[in-house]
Amino acid sequence: MEAVLQEAEKKYGPIEVVICCAATSKPAMFISSDFELFRNHMDVNFYGVLRFLQPIAKRMVLRRTQGRICLVGDPVASNNAVPGMAPYSCSKAALEQLAF
Repeated sequence: MEAVLQEAEKKYGPIEVVICCAATSKPAMFISSDFELFRNHMDVNFYGVLRFLQPIAKRMVLRRTQGRICLVGDPVASNNAVPGMAPYSCSKAALEQLAF
């Protein structure tokens, strides 16, 4: 990630705005789902975003600029329970909490 960031900033200048809308969703019922399905949702929808954003946020802080980071959530994660969406909802709820 560091090499990619260095190359991007060398070519385009400091990163000032990031909009992150990562998501994967494969419907699955809680009882009959495989554990790996939950892990995959967390890896993409939460940890993937975290791995991407953390080094960018650190750069923003070190530069003392007022950069902007936008994380795209989903009402399914916190407002509306939808059968079969537990893996997706859990991962997006974790992302929404990261934004606070």
